[in-house]
Amino acid sequence: EEESMKKECERAFEDADCEQKGWLSREDYKVAVLSLLGCKPSGFEVERVWKNHNICQNHHQGLGKEAFTELMAEKLRNMDSDELARQVFLSFDAHHQGFISMETFKKAVWSVLPSFPEERAEQLFVEADTNCDGRVSYGDFQLLMKHFQLSHVHCQDQHLVSKR
Repeated sequence: EEESMKKECERAFEDADCEQKGWLSREDYKVAVLSLLGCKPSGFEVERVWKNHNICQNHHQGLGKEAFTELMAEKLRNMDSDELARQVFLSFDAHHQGFISMETFKKAVWSVLPSFPEERAEQLFVEADTNCDGRVSYGDFQLLMKHFQLSHVHCQDQHLVSKR
C-alpha cells in the first residue's frame, strides 16, 4: 500500500513536470496536487511548502521529486477517504449545484488527465449515476471513489480482493 501510494505521487509529479526539469514550479505543484488530491492547493499552502523546503533561500527553482513524493504521501496517509471524496467532488462541482453532469465530469477528468479516453470517462459516469438521472450526486460520487480506493489499494494484494 505504501509503495503504490508513493508511485501515485511520483506519477503526479512526472505528469506535472512537463518539461522534465526534475522539479516543480509553483504552477506545476498546483497541477500535481490537483491531479493527485482533486483539489487545488491554496496560495497559503503553496507558500508554506516553499518556505518549509527553503526553496528561495537555496536558489532552487522549485520542489524536487523526492520532497514532493514524501510531502504528498504523508498528506495521503493522513487524509480520510471521505474527505478526499468531498474535496474531489467539490472541485468537480464548480457551479455548486450538488451534482455533476456528464459534460462537467468529462471536462473535470480531462483537466486533470487530458489523454483519458472519452469512452472510459463516460463509463465511469454511468457507473457512478446509480439512479440513472444523468447526474452524479455527492453520495454517488463517494461510492465511486470508495470503489476506486479499494480496487487501487488492494489490486496487488490478491488475498484481500478475494475476501471481498
